Amino acid sequence: MRFDDLKIVGIFFWGRSGSVFLHSLFDSHPEVLTMPASRLNAFHAREWPKIAREPQIADMARRFVELNPSLFDGREDRWFEGLDAMGPGRDTPIAVDAAAFARELSRLLEPPTAVTRRRFFLAAHVAYAIARGEDVSRKTTVIYHLHSPEAYANVEAALADFPDLRAIGVTREPIRSTLSYLRKNVLGARAWGQGDRSEYSQLAPTGGYNFVYRHQLIGWRELLARCAIPFRAVRIEDLNRDTEGQMRALAAFAGISWHPCLTVSTFNGLAYGGDLLAIGQSNATAQKAPSSAESDAALDRLDRYVLSGLLANFRREFGYGETPAVQRWLTPLLVLVPTRLERLALRASLRGSGASDAPDAGSPVPTLRQMLARQRFSYRHLLCEAMPALRPLLPVPEPLSPGLRLPVRGAGELSRG
Repeated sequence: MRFDDLKIVGIFFWGRSGSVFLHSLFDSHPEVLTMPASRLNAFHAREWPKIAREPQIADMARRFVELNPSLFDGREDRWFEGLDAMGPGRDTPIAVDAAAFARELSRLLEPPTAVTRRRFFLAAHVAYAIARGEDVSRKTTVIYHLHSPEAYANVEAALADFPDLRAIGVTREPIRSTLSYLRKNVLGARAWGQGDRSEYSQLAPTGGYNFVYRHQLIGWRELLARCAIPFRAVRIEDLNRDTEGQMRALAAFAGISWHPCLTVSTFNGLAYGGDLLAIGQSNATAQKAPSSAESDAALDRLDRYVLSGLLANFRREFGYGETPAVQRWLTPLLVLVPTRLERLALRASLRGSGASDAPDAGSPVPTLRQMLARQRFSYRHLLCEAMPALRPLLPVPEPLSPGLRLPVRGAGELSRG
């Protein structure tokens, strides 16, 4: 196997849709190289500049390990992706010999061929597999969990290295997806001690709500309007209902042979039990998880009606139902009505608890600012949905707000939105 000849298949999510689960189904395939979960989602845009500054290949390998510690020791998993709870009993962490990885990477990248970002990325996957004791003789394809279709700099850099990249995207019924994504933000904030967004009522003024809202509206629409990527979408509902049928189709798309392991969820060959922040999982954060009723109440009936209207084209395209004409007509007007979380935040600000020293504490201004941003983006979205040819002509939309951020800890894993 020449690692320079490996093909790349990317994975993207639209909302909280199960992209890590899909990724795990590819893990044990004899023709596939990959690294667990979404740990490499920032490699091309944020990790490589740090790695490239190192003087020697061994130093570059060490830097890669420092940036991605949970790939080598699952107990370092700070995103609650379950890399510390692998195996049938969910009591085994991912464990890969970092020194063996560095040795193999140095061997694969030894001079005289220059070490480019592309070659480092491919060689790192081969070295990781060899360090785990895996046979790499039949490997043809890297499954690259790019994760966010809105990380444009990262995706563009990946496409510069791999212009023939193909991609698979995962969707989910949009209301359930939004509720799950909001819940993840609350749980993550509680786990990391981010008290400004650890309650649902705080998501509107801090931008947590808008981060989820914006993504749910556009998913990979903006990306595919600008980049000609061979793309196949799969609904998580169909993947759960007919795993073998869906994976046979995805294997054909990815250019790999059918193998029964494509129906088994693993990472590094260990049984994978899923994201620890998902509903139904044990509470990995040691914080009180929102109840199902509390999570469901994050969107009231009007919020769901408006969101379904905004996503009418998405719902039809992916088989989540037709949107009545009246609902589509009313949606542009109803966008102006504050959402339930915005109303909660406005009431709280008018009560003015005075418990915070923040400059805007007790003020409705942050919530109103976020509400106006949501409304403006909603109208941009409706315009682009009505005239798709307009989308690539407009500037790439800036984030309405920052997403959940991992607290900095030395040289560990990078934060992400």
